[in-house]
Amino acid sequence: MAAPSPRIDMEVRCVGKFICDAARCVISALTDRSCPLVVTRCTLAAASRTSKPTRVLAPVQQSRPSARQPTHSRYQQSDSHHHQPSRPRQRKVRLRPDAIVVKAAGTTTYADILRKLYAEPALQKTVVKSVQCIRRSTSGALVLQLRKGVQNASALGTELDGVLGDAATASALRHKTALEIRDLDECTTKAEICTALGHQLGTTNLDPDVVRSLRKAYAGTQTAVIDLPDELAAETLKLGYLRVGWVSCRVRERAEASRCFRCWEFDHVAARCAGPDRLKLCYRVRMPAATLPSALAALWPRSSSAANTMRILQLNLNHCRSAQNLLSQTVRELGINVAIVCDQYKNPGPHYTWIADSNRQAAIWVRGGLPVQDRPSRPLPFFTWARVSDVYIFSVYAPPRLSNAEFSALLANVVEEAQHQRPLIIAGDFNAWSTEWGSSETKPRGVALLDALSALNVVLLNTGHTPTFTGPQGSSIIDLSFASDSLTPRVAGWQVEREVFTNSDHRAITFNLSAHRPHRSSAGPRRRWCARKLDVEAFSERLSRARIPNANATPGHPEDMAAALITAITEACSVSMPSGGGRRRHHEPVYWWTDEIAALWRQCLRARRLAQRARGRAAEEARLADFAIAKSRLRAAIEESKRPCWSAICNEVDRDVLGRPYGTVMSRLRGPRATPPREPTLVRRTVAALFPTVTEALIRPGVTLEELRGACTRIRDGAAPGPDGVPNRALKLAVVLRPDAFLRVYSTCLSGGVFPSPWKRQRLVLLSKPGRPPDAPSSYRPLCMLDTAGKILERIICRRLEGYTEAPDGLSDHQHGFRRGRSTVDAIESVTTAAREAVGGARGSRKYCAVVTLDVRNAFNSARWNNILAALERIRTPEYLQKIIYSYFQARVLEYDTDDGPESCSISAGVPQGSVLGPILWNVMYDSILRLRLDDGVRIVGFADDIAVVTVAGTTYEVEDLLSRAIARVRDALWGLGLETADHKTEALLFSRKRRLETITIEVGDCFIASSPCIHDLGIQLDARLTFNDHLIAASEKASKVAGALSQIMSTIGGSRSSRRRLYANVINSILLYGTPIWSCGPGARAGLRRAEAIHRRACLRVISGRPHLSYDAAYVLASIPPLALLADERSRLHQRHHEDARTEEGQETLRRWQSQWDRSPKGRWTHRLIPNIRSWIERRYGEVDYHLTQLLSGHGYFKHHSQRYDHNASADCPACPLTVENAEHVFFNCPRFEEGREKLHRQLQEASIMFYKQNVERHVFRIPFSSWLLD
Repeated sequence: MAAPSPRIDMEVRCVGKFICDAARCVISALTDRSCPLVVTRCTLAAASRTSKPTRVLAPVQQSRPSARQPTHSRYQQSDSHHHQPSRPRQRKVRLRPDAIVVKAAGTTTYADILRKLYAEPALQKTVVKSVQCIRRSTSGALVLQLRKGVQNASALGTELDGVLGDAATASALRHKTALEIRDLDECTTKAEICTALGHQLGTTNLDPDVVRSLRKAYAGTQTAVIDLPDELAAETLKLGYLRVGWVSCRVRERAEASRCFRCWEFDHVAARCAGPDRLKLCYRVRMPAATLPSALAALWPRSSSAANTMRILQLNLNHCRSAQNLLSQTVRELGINVAIVCDQYKNPGPHYTWIADSNRQAAIWVRGGLPVQDRPSRPLPFFTWARVSDVYIFSVYAPPRLSNAEFSALLANVVEEAQHQRPLIIAGDFNAWSTEWGSSETKPRGVALLDALSALNVVLLNTGHTPTFTGPQGSSIIDLSFASDSLTPRVAGWQVEREVFTNSDHRAITFNLSAHRPHRSSAGPRRRWCARKLDVEAFSERLSRARIPNANATPGHPEDMAAALITAITEACSVSMPSGGGRRRHHEPVYWWTDEIAALWRQCLRARRLAQRARGRAAEEARLADFAIAKSRLRAAIEESKRPCWSAICNEVDRDVLGRPYGTVMSRLRGPRATPPREPTLVRRTVAALFPTVTEALIRPGVTLEELRGACTRIRDGAAPGPDGVPNRALKLAVVLRPDAFLRVYSTCLSGGVFPSPWKRQRLVLLSKPGRPPDAPSSYRPLCMLDTAGKILERIICRRLEGYTEAPDGLSDHQHGFRRGRSTVDAIESVTTAAREAVGGARGSRKYCAVVTLDVRNAFNSARWNNILAALERIRTPEYLQKIIYSYFQARVLEYDTDDGPESCSISAGVPQGSVLGPILWNVMYDSILRLRLDDGVRIVGFADDIAVVTVAGTTYEVEDLLSRAIARVRDALWGLGLETADHKTEALLFSRKRRLETITIEVGDCFIASSPCIHDLGIQLDARLTFNDHLIAASEKASKVAGALSQIMSTIGGSRSSRRRLYANVINSILLYGTPIWSCGPGARAGLRRAEAIHRRACLRVISGRPHLSYDAAYVLASIPPLALLADERSRLHQRHHEDARTEEGQETLRRWQSQWDRSPKGRWTHRLIPNIRSWIERRYGEVDYHLTQLLSGHGYFKHHSQRYDHNASADCPACPLTVENAEHVFFNCPRFEEGREKLHRQLQEASIMFYKQNVERHVFRIPFSSWLLD
């Protein structure tokens, strides 16, 4: 086992010394005001480094640090004035003489043993001349110290042992020196080393165990560690080299320094320690570890290195369900980015973040938005890999059941896969033992592992002797981590987590991997707080004592008042909440995590400690029983907590089709959000392209409590804070506690027409557009993070503006975006209505209708502020609103991060995307486009920045002429507003009822655009015939891809419960039913709906784990999902009554039509007999439909009557009941083969009928898994 070289060791010690010195300076400055705080840049640089010993398996040659070697360096010379005790200098080694240790047996005393030895005449000639003195050891044994030069200590010990017999035992104690023999060839054995030593030292009585270990080293060589008596070791060191076979091998002393773990000094042990007790102190700073973070927080902010570090966790889940549940919470608490998992219970995550092997034995879970750059093209057995942040990470699991040959084959596959992938990390449970990583012995698996990985030039990251596996039969170190030699300097903090309960026999391992570039400070909020741990009382007390303006105070300058308000809130946050930054950043817990589960988790951790400490004692069985009870309670609490949470989110699907459930499922299918780019050149080009510079000059009533409360209700607690870092929850609490202060500040801002400068800072977040090249500025969508306090003021201004924009003479009715009660369906409906009126008349009165969609390039960021202010004046906005909006635009600053550090730039145009005022200000400016006076038969329909020009005329020539002139006027008007169109993205469509499709060509700037048979507008595929067949085909293809992805999550047997499957299936409903009021009345809707129903039925079959030949009607009923046609009709009716609250009424109408259709259907009659009433079935609050229950309710299962459909030669008769058809009814109710299980079920039903009411019997039936008595 190799170790760092002496030179590396000296630098590491010096760095550690500088960390201690720097920390000691900080502590003295913080604790003693008279001591000045002086910290040099050199000290800071040294303090930022970390070091730990690593075991090198290839190819860098290193040696173990020596306590006896001098550590002279320029660092020690410059720090000689410090009081930190340095490592002791090398002293001359004094060879200790040999000795004979005598241990008494039974009740024999050592005095009797000495008398017996003195009385033996044979010993007078041999032993007496060799003994120097007789003493007692610290353990009480008798020690006969021999004279110097005595060579036959072993023979003397054997002679004494023969004389003493059963009264005592005597053994020779020879002091030995450890030596290292390097450069051995890979074929050398221990016997050959012994032979070479004996030949060159001239001795023949060497013990075969003189070679302690023989391990692989760099470049195919080996290194041996031998233990020789001091005299032979001195002779060997004088030689310098040892000839073994054909190789002249180097010989070096292997110094092993003893160090006291009590005072941390060298050359003594804790039993003889007279120094201070430092067991409870931090190793580096020598102060209590509990007070260390607060002392060093001012000098080294913990959050400065977290942003550029990838935190990795390694864990074997032992195929335990509760262990996998706890893993979801553990990775959040520890801030894990990549989890290397072995022996998982299931593969829960989507395929793009959870990369698993072919047999569910190893997986890699990528979190935190890190993109997976590469993965295996096909799943591999027992291992998998993923490329994350340019590092190849391998997860390997070698179960104990593998033979040595199979284990070697697995390693060969891993090495072959990783041969050309650098840098890499290989981690997992290898079930291999070797002394290299702290095992008590080396087994064949350990040798095979070292031999195989030596070809990859990797370094062992394991340090210490903490077991990674603790089972009933003992502990061991079998979870290993390896890294490329070039990657090792970037790995820090490898440790076995003792304070993390995993509910597995294995302990969690964590370590950090730093990025290539040094971390720069972020332009984001430097102050972050953990809103989950908000102390309401402390926050209220601090805020009540703060000096902030109230209603009776004399109004000051709005800037000063806003700054005083935010300062008071910031101070209250610092007092009432812990900091949320740092390496272990607090994340939101999983949805099922509660305080009760957290308490049970801590109880399990304590019970595990007590059980481990009681091993081998009388209380071991009792402690193990307590541990088992604690684990069962935790497992039951987790399952009980998950059940109502999923019920709530499943019920929300019916209320909000495109809400949180839809977003939850689609986030698993789309993939994680890509990390924003930080490459300086790309970020600067993107900012310059998205935020153009405009050089032209820019041309009072108070706030009520109702306005303030209304603005606060729109703030979400979990939304990200702005640059000030104040959590939304804390700000809303401050509004409740001190509304007078907020009213005073906001009223002063409105009356003075000043928007405070701190609220005009916007932090840029770039969101990548899917399918776009990553190096193009147009591939990113800019989102601006603003302070929430400023957003409240924006909301108040927005509400007041809406009173003028929504007035009769306000915004145009052709604008459908960013307005209440309007949607994309309304915008598309206005286009389709005009087209139907034009082409749907009598044969002689039919006309042509054409639509052209224009795309405005970088619209929101290019809006000119002068045009917005002029538009506000045009709609007669009050002067105080115009004045504060004018201030809102002035001196805006954009902040963003790059790898070169934080940067900022001034903003001179555009409305911030992510602000509250941005949408309404855009509509105000854009209203002039929608109010253009165009020719008769031409009108404009707008949705946000999208424009559709609709033209109706008698001939195609008139259509082309009208469109060309209208588009030219629109482009001129946009140019006047400082906007321009992306002409190459323009699309045109000609609606017609003629058999032969006609085309038109229009001029758009320098481009000539020909009409297409189908265009895409606001998510709907519009075709020339208005059949919407193309839209239904595209929606069906998209839904089919989603269904295919969901099929990987929803397996037929096992997997998720039916309630969770129903949540997934509703995502397909949302995709298929988008724009239903538009396409449901099209002539091609019926044919397209049949295609969509086939995909919808596939999702329903996945929900109930049903067979593919199950009828449509039965599948819908068992899945509790109405048919797609009924859902489409319900959406259309709701759109017609969207101004009313008719959701419940229309839902009841859909259920009535579904029941009528179910009663009339000729299919699924067996299911109809069991479930005649759909309402009672779908409104039940119990029971989950699984694979076995579906066979009973549908009749499609392993019944001979059903199997005869596929094999007409097979008989449908029951093997136990001649002349009786074996179907579901016969098997479950009449067949004598299952009489015992049937009687058991009846007994349970009778017991249930006594305890519950009659209506609860059905509930109890579905709680009993049919598979438990069907398979008896």
